[in-house]
Amino acid sequence: MKVNRGKRNLEEVFRIARVLGGELLLLVNVFKGNPSSLEVYDVISGERLYHFLIQSLRLRSDYEKISLYNTRRILCIRETEYGCTKVNSLLIDLGATRTRECTVHAEVKFDNGCNVRFVDSMNREILFMGLAE
Repeated sequence: MKVNRGKRNLEEVFRIARVLGGELLLLVNVFKGNPSSLEVYDVISGERLYHFLIQSLRLRSDYEKISLYNTRRILCIRETEYGCTKVNSLLIDLGATRTRECTVHAEVKFDNGCNVRFVDSMNREILFMGLAE
């Protein structure tokens, strides 16, 4: 579920996540209007589990119009390279699974950081992120 933080402080965001029954809280931080980093917290303990700088990003608006109807998608990790174990762990913590019924696949490659490419069932790229610790 997506909730805009707006001017809420972090404690208010955690309170909302708890009320909604969330286990993890993913914050996308911005710098000068652009996504700059990802932080993932355990909602109950408040412990920060992951922090990544966003080195590059291609958003849905950067692609040809692909319908990503608002249904729950099943994410699988198609491949991952050595050097990106934290990114792989993040994807698993966010629900990535190993099943044949995937609607989205993640491909994680190491190239001066971890490049994560998400593709749909027709192998069309729908999101790309370059992450660094």
